[in-house]
Amino acid sequence: GEEALRLILVQQFAVILLDVSMPGMDGFEAAEIIHSHPRSASVPIIFVTAHYADEINRLKGYQKGGVDYLFTPIIPQILQNKVSVFVELYLKQVEIAREAELRHKLQAEKHTTEEALRRSEENYRILIQGIRDHAIFMLDQHGRVISWNIAAEQINQYSAEEIIGKHFSEFYTVEDRQLGEPGRALEIALDKGKHESEGWRVRKDG
Repeated sequence: GEEALRLILVQQFAVILLDVSMPGMDGFEAAEIIHSHPRSASVPIIFVTAHYADEINRLKGYQKGGVDYLFTPIIPQILQNKVSVFVELYLKQVEIAREAELRHKLQAEKHTTEEALRRSEENYRILIQGIRDHAIFMLDQHGRVISWNIAAEQINQYSAEEIIGKHFSEFYTVEDRQLGEPGRALEIALDKGKHESEGWRVRKDG
């Protein structure tokens, strides 16, 4: 019994086979202590005995946390079947715990990444809004305005509420629009990663 308790402190068990009759501490006493320890409180215990247990002893074993009895002589196939059920259950529980830990880790990493992205976007917004002498705005891949800084509002005369969501061809002359310049500029930017050009741009007042 004492040896079983020492092992419990250093090892994880899927199931415990515990002799009822042992010198010093018997199996029932050992089982009670095993199940009082948080580390081993839920470990199933199968009692093994060479004597036929009467109903009182059976009840006592179940009260101490036993889940089954095995009587000697032990039939190997029965022992293997009983133990394998608990081992498979234990391995499944370990796998579920690992998956839960991995999910928690991934969620924590995702939260950290999202927080870093949020801070980066906020820093970018503060930086862009602080630039007063250049109109800086972003487009989506379809050419719609998705951001608008203070200088863009002052230079182009559109408020953010008026222009965000509209196509950037609004800033081109009628002639350039007829020649397809906005679309060509967008195609080059998407294909090459950037596009530079000089030309007239039209403010809100024309």
